[in-house]
Amino acid sequence: MFHHELKRFGTILKTHGVQGELIVSVVSDIPEKFELPGAVFIVINGIPVPFFPEYYEVISDNSLKIKFDTICNREDAMRYYNLDVLADRKSVSRFFPKQKLFSVIGYVINDESGRKVGKVTEFDDIPGNPVVTVDNGLNKILLPVNEELIIEVDEKARILTLRIPEGLQ
Repeated sequence: MFHHELKRFGTILKTHGVQGELIVSVVSDIPEKFELPGAVFIVINGIPVPFFPEYYEVISDNSLKIKFDTICNREDAMRYYNLDVLADRKSVSRFFPKQKLFSVIGYVINDESGRKVGKVTEFDDIPGNPVVTVDNGLNKILLPVNEELIIEVDEKARILTLRIPEGLQ
C-alpha cells in the first residue's frame, strides 16, 4: 500500500500488560460499530510498516488496546511508544469522518520563553477547559490548552507553545 493511500488514525500512548499490548489514542471518538482493519501501519523512522492485529479492545471513547502478532512482550512494545498509527484512507474516513484538526499527543510543550516544559502524553477535551498531561521526565503535570493560552502551534516540528499560568509548571 502506498503512503498516500494511508491516513493517520492514532498515536501509541503506552504499553499495557506484559504480552506486548499497546494503548492507542485515536483521532476522534470511536464509533459504536468500529472495526479495526486487518492491517495497520506504524510509522517507524518516517516509513509506514505494516502490523497485523491479533485482537483489539475499545477501552474508552478515544482509545484502543491492540495486540499485534509480532509484538510479544512489554520490552518489544516499548519501542513503539509515541509513534503514529495509520490505516487505509477509506477505513479511517469511514470510522472517523469528523477528526480533530490535529492531535497534540506527542507534541513538545514550550513556555512563552521557549523553554521546554515536557511532552504531551494525554489530551482531555473537557468542555470549556481542555487540558493536556505533560511528562517532564520527573513527573506529570496537567496544563490547560485553550485559544487564549496557545501562542503558537508548529505541526511540522510538533511543538506547542503555551502561555502557562503561574504556579502550574
